[in-house]
Amino acid sequence: EVVARRKDGSVFPCDLAVGRVQGMEPPRFIGFIRDITTRKSDQEQLLRSEAELRLAQELANLGNYVIHPDAGDDDYFSPQLRRILGVSPDDQHRVSREEFLERWVHPSDRQRVDSGFARMDAGAAPLDVEYQVVLPDGTAKHLHHLGQAMFDGNGKLLKYVGTIHDIT
Repeated sequence: EVVARRKDGSVFPCDLAVGRVQGMEPPRFIGFIRDITTRKSDQEQLLRSEAELRLAQELANLGNYVIHPDAGDDDYFSPQLRRILGVSPDDQHRVSREEFLERWVHPSDRQRVDSGFARMDAGAAPLDVEYQVVLPDGTAKHLHHLGQAMFDGNGKLLKYVGTIHDIT
């Protein structure tokens, strides 16, 4: 990527590719310039939007996630969700549902949360459940968890998308 100057003196971002033409003496070169103004503008807007979403999640104490059960695609856990659950931003350990129930969900709420997950998995209803978690440091938090299982046209589970709101 470079910045180029138009005949009128204005500058614009572009991709520049230069190659030497083989077998030519004296050496000759060919160049291609592609204006990427729109792409750069779209990238900047996306970065602003992501920053605003992070701030809104921090203000609302709300985190979100996308989980792919087949492990073929990367899962996503927002920074705010990691903070809510007391997970380090560097922790890339994939947590199974069973581990989530055992590690975080308060024992008195596990059955109800597991039933909500089962209804969501069956496509019967989205997950909408409040429960308590206990963090590794012993801190208890009350959460409101909304989730949705996403299926393809053949009924195959593709992913889970959800939010967790710290309502403590």
